[in-house]
Amino acid sequence: TGLLDLDEITRRLTQAIEATLHATNPRLLAGTPPAALAPVLSIATVALSRYQLAADPDFAAWASAALGAYRALEAEVVVPLRFQERLHGLLLLGPKRSEAPYTAEDLALLETLADQTAVAVANAEAHRQVVEYARQLERSLLIRTNLAKFVPQRVRQLIEESPEAPSLDKRETEVTVLFADITGYTRLSSRLPQDTLDALVERYFGAFLDEIVRHGGDVNETAGDGLMVIFHEGEHPRAAVRAAQAIQRRAYELNAELAGSFDPLVMHVGVNTGLALLGATKIEGRAGTRWTYTASGLTTNIAARLASMAEGGQIVVSESTLTRLDPRPPADDLGVRELKNVERPLRLYRLLDG
Repeated sequence: TGLLDLDEITRRLTQAIEATLHATNPRLLAGTPPAALAPVLSIATVALSRYQLAADPDFAAWASAALGAYRALEAEVVVPLRFQERLHGLLLLGPKRSEAPYTAEDLALLETLADQTAVAVANAEAHRQVVEYARQLERSLLIRTNLAKFVPQRVRQLIEESPEAPSLDKRETEVTVLFADITGYTRLSSRLPQDTLDALVERYFGAFLDEIVRHGGDVNETAGDGLMVIFHEGEHPRAAVRAAQAIQRRAYELNAELAGSFDPLVMHVGVNTGLALLGATKIEGRAGTRWTYTASGLTTNIAARLASMAEGGQIVVSESTLTRLDPRPPADDLGVRELKNVERPLRLYRLLDG
């Protein structure tokens, strides 16, 4: 990797020049050369000494400014480093230690060194660009990973499929919505310090999230004590019910694991299937525009009502969800119930293995 490092290239080059030509202050000037040298370098393709610059009539129009640049650089000889018709920098040499002039043989040797050095510098620049690109890519992936925690899986898929114009318009789609809430959250809030409660909820919800993702759900909203999850692909009613059962199972396992340290944390879950408007909602305000991707409509409202009706540790599902399950899980018929802000009474069921 030494020859991909510009400092190492410079070190080796200057050592070779000092050993062979006994030049003072040999160095590499990478990048764009001084503007005063640009007209000269557009003509000169080989090593050019200060003497040649002053004597050659081809450079007369720019000689004064160019010689000033030589003095500023403390250079007796300037050698352009060209590779694939691109100028990658300059090789600069001060006077010889013997104060003898540079000969034609010296300049020919410098041109050979310059050809090799130009390739090395070009490779070093390409390597630096690759390293920088890799660093930017790593940073972009880190940003993407962190942002993904706040973006529904479906939105990520749509953006990855069409980054320039993702299709986020609201469409009427059959979905299954799951609501899960903590029983007695207010009581817990009054008994536990906030940081302890936050850590406890995060522990449980982290386990729930694993199950939700495993069953293909999108967490749409989280509050201090609850989750709203949307399922809309494949056999989404079955996926939602299995996720609900997994949430209750993980809650039971964590309660057993943390027994003696905290009171059991009990979940009540509601699941409903039906048509909803699925897509992005734009909210505009003085502070700017915010987009949310959600399912809205009666189907979502019913799922929330079912969760509120479920007692601790229970899963209540609507008939529209249960009838789409084959085979059906064991369930108690809760009869036809009136739900707040729902026009028609609905038949509800409590899953027995929830």
